[in-house]
This record gives sequence, C-alpha cells and structure tokens, in this order.
Amino acid sequence: GSQGWTIIHLVIVLGLILMLGGLVAIRQSIRGPFAAALARLGYVSAIAGVAVGLVLVTLDGVAAKQLADAWAEAPAAEQAAALRILTAEETMNFALAALFNILFAGVTFILYGLAVAFSDVFPRWLGWPVVVAGIGSIAVGLIQAQVGESTGISRIASIVFPTIITLWVAALGIMLMRRATHDSAPHAASAS
Repeated sequence: GSQGWTIIHLVIVLGLILMLGGLVAIRQSIRGPFAAALARLGYVSAIAGVAVGLVLVTLDGVAAKQLADAWAEAPAAEQAAALRILTAEETMNFALAALFNILFAGVTFILYGLAVAFSDVFPRWLGWPVVVAGIGSIAVGLIQAQVGESTGISRIASIVFPTIITLWVAALGIMLMRRATHDSAPHAASAS
C-alpha cells in the first residue's frame, strides 16, 4: 500500500550509482603498488556488486510492488497462484540480497578498506572500520543465504554495517574534495 515504494527504490538506484562514482574516485587516489592493486580488485567487485544491487532494488522496488498489487486485485480463484508468484519473487530478492551483502558490502569494502590501510593517501586507521563493516556484511549475507530471509540479527546488522560503509564513503569523498580544492588553490593563485 506504500505510495512511495517505487520512488524510494529508484532513489536507492541513484544512490548506488553515486556510491560507485565515489569508489572510482577513491580507487584513483590510492597510491602504492599493493594498495593500488587492492583498490583495483575492490573496484571490480564494486562493479559486479552494484550490478547485483541494481537488479535487486529494481525487482524489489518495481516488480514486487506490481506483483503485490496483482495479488491484491486477483479474483479469489487466482489469489493462491498470484501469491505463489509473489513468494517466488521474494525468494529471489533474498538470494540477491545475500549476494549483494557478500559481494558489494562485504568483499568490495574489505578490499577498499585494506587499500586505504596500506596506502599513504588517507589516515591508515580509516581503512579498518570499513574492513570490519565488510566482514560483518559478509556474515549478514551468509545468514540470509542460509536462512532464506532476514533474521533479527541480520535486520539490525543490515542497518549498522551499511551505515558505517556509507559514512566511510562520504568521509573519504569529503577528504578527496578538500584535497582537490587545496591542490588547485596554488594553481589558481599562480594564474593570477
């Protein structure tokens, strides 16, 4: 019955695309052969993870709403079949959510966190919180894959770890913007 369900999910799609853009900028800023290799692997994982996320969010935000509406409007004789279709779609959502948690929120941010920890570009300690969030996200994904739905623990962890990840990307983005502003200031002064 939510009027904003589809719009909310389309905003999440936009957020995933913007987050990928932020990860591109972080990857390009990482220096040092080992750290840069970790960042490149993280970037590959991020692309695959965002692709899974886009499918997941579109299925959940568009298809699930349409299937739920079809079930609610189905004649009594067709409601059981419509409910089975909706249930099958929800099962696919949990499978994709498990993969998204493992691949994007897990592997991607473990690799990026390690890249930051082994690079001299950002404070090294800044890599470790997102490594922990990535490990936690893998655990959430494994729970969802095993159980086939959210549990009390995975619901809470699915809020905590993505929040840490989002704040981390935002913090590094701010640091990169400040660095870019600082680096361009001498050039602007010398051009005058």
